[in-house]
Amino acid sequence: MAPIDIITFGCRLNAYESEAMKARAAEAGLTGAVIVNTCAVTNEAVRQARQTIRRLKRDIAERGRTTDNVIDQYLSTVRPMHNQFIEPTKRFADVILPHGANDPAVDIITTKVASLISQA
Repeated sequence: MAPIDIITFGCRLNAYESEAMKARAAEAGLTGAVIVNTCAVTNEAVRQARQTIRRLKRDIAERGRTTDNVIDQYLSTVRPMHNQFIEPTKRFADVILPHGANDPAVDIITTKVASLISQA
């Protein structure tokens, strides 16, 4: 059977908890599971966890990839590239709309863009 994979987002306490979860799951005989442990205190950790779960489901179901393959690619490519290229540029953005942005935020931006276009 496949081992237990644990993906941890958040603080050091989460890393400690993840090790405890892995040990308890192994003691209980759980195999072939993916546990995503996140710090619900920070919005960034919650966002990363949701995105990772969505990516795992999509890549396994639609692309026939294994859990290990998806996790390895995320840790070796996706996350480092995000940290290197996306995170540093956020400070230059006027507005950041998260995935699943709410309608009022989209309406405000749409109105502003329409106003700028009409002035040109």
